[in-house]
Amino acid sequence: MIELGKGIKREKLKSGQVVYKLNKTYKGERIKATCDSEQQCREVYLRRVNDIDSGKDIGKVKESEKQREKLTMRDLFKRAEQHPKVWKHNSTNVSRNTTERSLEMMGWWDKSPFELTAEDYLDFIEGCEKQGNSQNTINHKLAYLNGLFKVGVLLRFFSETEVVFPVTMQGTVNEDASKTRFAWDDETVSRFEKVMKHVSLDWQALFLGLLHTGMRPAEMNSLKINSIDTKSWRVTFLRKKKRGKKVETQLPVVSQLKPVWESYIKERLESGATVNDSFITGLRHERSRADAFSTIKKMMGISDESVTYTLRHTCCTRLIKRGVNLVTVMNWMGHSTIQTTMNYVHFSPEMFDEVDAKISDGEVLNGNLEGREVVPEAGLEPAWP
Repeated sequence: MIELGKGIKREKLKSGQVVYKLNKTYKGERIKATCDSEQQCREVYLRRVNDIDSGKDIGKVKESEKQREKLTMRDLFKRAEQHPKVWKHNSTNVSRNTTERSLEMMGWWDKSPFELTAEDYLDFIEGCEKQGNSQNTINHKLAYLNGLFKVGVLLRFFSETEVVFPVTMQGTVNEDASKTRFAWDDETVSRFEKVMKHVSLDWQALFLGLLHTGMRPAEMNSLKINSIDTKSWRVTFLRKKKRGKKVETQLPVVSQLKPVWESYIKERLESGATVNDSFITGLRHERSRADAFSTIKKMMGISDESVTYTLRHTCCTRLIKRGVNLVTVMNWMGHSTIQTTMNYVHFSPEMFDEVDAKISDGEVLNGNLEGREVVPEAGLEPAWP
């Protein structure tokens, strides 16, 4: 099927016949027709528009408006529930339970989708913040509401231009969230590691683990004590890939992390834990991790907008800066493409100093200039043939 213009598509039937399908909305009425040509579709559409404007179809228009007035968020949600395939096709990550809780929180059940405005979504964000939701959680809730509205469009309850989509507000929120997508420089990392010596061992195990392994917090939560082999110093866990598939991943434990995890495991086992218990016991929830990380930042004396996920970005950037192969870094971080990995690599001015040190290396220059003649009168060292 080929879309020619807005609302007109050309389709080839099994019989080989080519037809043109009209599917447009005007003043609440759906205008449909199957014609032999695109021009014929346009003529049908214009005739129906003229009929509606002249009052011939005023009864149908009023009836349509009444139906629209009756549509509430509860109706929209219930109708979407009756079409799980449409909901799933729209987004595999849309949580219906979270959407339901969000609507309940704001008391929007009896509101019409056509009544919701950008100010309502601002109130929604403020309500989430009062509940202690992080910026990431708010983004997800807005995405779920946005998914519900997309289902409404797919089921032809309304068009995209007739309602205010939550995604318009989500774009603003994402601008603020994107500020956290940066990496710490070496000096800040050094300050962070010094502060870590003055916090509890469980905090050290979590935050130093996130920094030196680059694992996602959810992946760290999934670790068991026996996931870490203290003989070969490998950590094994399931990493979620595209389409929900989970792949067993094994990463080496770097030397800076070994004494911390070794002491933490020893302490856990001495306190009565078994090897099948969770590795991380405290700070398993996003809110508690964020509060702990804020405390650590105060101890470091910094007030930037970094979050726990900044540690993952820092890990990726440090691997690249230390000359690790890009393909290796991609697999280490669990990315599907090199492009995703490059989004995690952040430039810092100190990288220029490393380049300067490399190109100013005497041995490198001697190796490059070997066999070249020198032209003293030109004031140049190499005389290229």
